Amino acid sequence: MKKNKSVIAILIVILIILVQPNVWQKVRDMFTIRDFKTQLGIIDTNGKVTSKETNKRLSEQDYNNELIIVVNQNQSDLNVKDLQQSKLKYELKDKDLLNRSRGGKIIFNKNMLPQSSITETNMRIAGWNKTVEKNQKVWTKEMVIPIKDGKEIPKNNTFVSTRDLSKKLAEYQKKISDYINQTNDSVGYEATIIYNGVNPIPSGVHVQAKSVEDNQFQFNIYVFNQEHNYNVNHLTGNVKKN
Repeated sequence: MKKNKSVIAILIVILIILVQPNVWQKVRDMFTIRDFKTQLGIIDTNGKVTSKETNKRLSEQDYNNELIIVVNQNQSDLNVKDLQQSKLKYELKDKDLLNRSRGGKIIFNKNMLPQSSITETNMRIAGWNKTVEKNQKVWTKEMVIPIKDGKEIPKNNTFVSTRDLSKKLAEYQKKISDYINQTNDSVGYEATIIYNGVNPIPSGVHVQAKSVEDNQFQFNIYVFNQEHNYNVNHLTGNVKKN
């Protein structure tokens, strides 16, 4: 009898909560597709596709011997104003549950230009195994944010990259340096490391940049973590020449 009374009391409390203003609407929204997408970051409150959905789509792209995919007609959605207000020199995302680097942001300027992002650090990182070590003609270690400030490179600022990916990132980072040197403006930069499933080696990197002062300079691209004339395995690190 006491147990039944307790259940009834709990049901009454839940009913009272549900009839409060806006509560029922919120509960109902939780079970609609649109609200699930908003909560997961797939779309924003205005119904626009967010970077999270874009990155999910990029992870599903197949490589067809074209190293770059232009994203959003090369228009960046990077919020450089928010990044400019940050007190940090740069921001790195925490590693995921599989110990993989995820990405980061920075504002480049005259005093902090992109630097060579290939690193020969002995740090152990996700995906760097004996198979990868035997194939360093293809694989290298790359930095998410290409700066060297004299300190030890953070563990979440390194990932396994092909040589072709590294060269392509360096090409676009040089464009940033050239623009800054020509205009003395600042440029926001974001790199998001894209993985397919549980692979420890990324499928590619989503990179975007935008000038802070005038928005005259920007790009938004996805670079595959692939090597010309090779088939690469992002799970094992094995490579096979075509």
